[in-house]
Amino acid sequence: MLDLVKLSEQIPAFARHLQQESKANQGRLRRAWQEFARLQQQPQLWRSRWAEWGSHLAFTCASPAEPPETWGSLPKVEPLQGPHTVVATDGSQILPSHHEIAYCSLINIGRVALHYGTQEWPLLDSQPLLIYGEGLLAEPERSPWLRGRTSRRLPRPAAQQGPELEAEAGLALRRSQAELEELVELALALPRTRRVLALLDGSLIPWGLEALPKPAQQPWLEPILAALERLRLARIPLVGYISASRSSETLNYLGLGLCPYLGCDCHRYCAGEKTPPCQPFAPLADRVFWGSLLQPGERSPLWRSGASVLETFGEHHIHCCYLNVGNGGGKGDPEIARLEFPAWVAQESELLQQALGGVLSQVQKGFGYPIALAEAHHLAVVRSGDRQRFFALVEQELIRAGLRHVTISRKEAQKRSGIA
Repeated sequence: MLDLVKLSEQIPAFARHLQQESKANQGRLRRAWQEFARLQQQPQLWRSRWAEWGSHLAFTCASPAEPPETWGSLPKVEPLQGPHTVVATDGSQILPSHHEIAYCSLINIGRVALHYGTQEWPLLDSQPLLIYGEGLLAEPERSPWLRGRTSRRLPRPAAQQGPELEAEAGLALRRSQAELEELVELALALPRTRRVLALLDGSLIPWGLEALPKPAQQPWLEPILAALERLRLARIPLVGYISASRSSETLNYLGLGLCPYLGCDCHRYCAGEKTPPCQPFAPLADRVFWGSLLQPGERSPLWRSGASVLETFGEHHIHCCYLNVGNGGGKGDPEIARLEFPAWVAQESELLQQALGGVLSQVQKGFGYPIALAEAHHLAVVRSGDRQRFFALVEQELIRAGLRHVTISRKEAQKRSGIA
């Protein structure tokens, strides 16, 4: 049981720490404004350093897809009007555990289609997928979600180290793939003459793959790229909506102007340094910087993500911008959302405006957060009662199959009841 009396003695120190960090962030923000003013006056300095040394950086750094110095002249985003449909997916999972009745996992995808101006009923449902077998990081089959939604037995990889960690990482990757492919199916099922916006909760960048070697990434990337290509051919804009983003990709670009060395070669000059001279803003996030500049309805310039996992994405390379979506009519500071989309959306004005306007409209309808994503989350989440019923179904089927000793581990039993 949590001892709140003892805990309360530690809270004042934590509050003082947050107060100090707030003051420090104000200093970091002022420094970022100064560098941004320099960038507007000397954009060529940053362009040349990025072109020559972008591949030598030890941190993820975005590059401008629109001139950063023109941010104040960008047109204000207007909510999308007229008949259109917004489709969204979100996912949750039950992690496998050796202490449960059976070692298996579950992915549940919430699916939403909201129609505006068409007098159609919305689609609000979820799609579960039972996964069993220990090889959750084994190579995925080619687009398994497009060929049928049935339970799948996954092969054990040749070498397993830390199976619990592998299972969790593999399950997260499979869930992201399932969310995208279910979203594509929803979008392509609609009439081609209708304007459609596809929304995903979170980043479109598969960050979980960066830890894998390049050859191991490819089997995971192929179904993702295939899904993105289907949306491109149908001209359906895709947006990844990130609330409270912690990314600092654009601030890292600002830092290129502060490098004091002959070349921005991080591994040669700054290896082992805790605070490199080009990082005076850290740990300030991009959304804090852009939030200090943007008014409701305004967006930042477009940026091309520098994530290494995107090297083979080509025309699907992920771009982003920051949009002040307001506070939904409530109190408090406005939300500065990071919006991500493939290059073919960022590079076509009509699709980009449809994406930006659709997101802003959804946020207004959801009182501060896209209503389609909120509904998809509620449909996807697996609550404690759902988890118990899931394992009860598994238990019944195992007993019916004639298996003996169908029970949880002693450790799990003690955790659920206790002795004292």
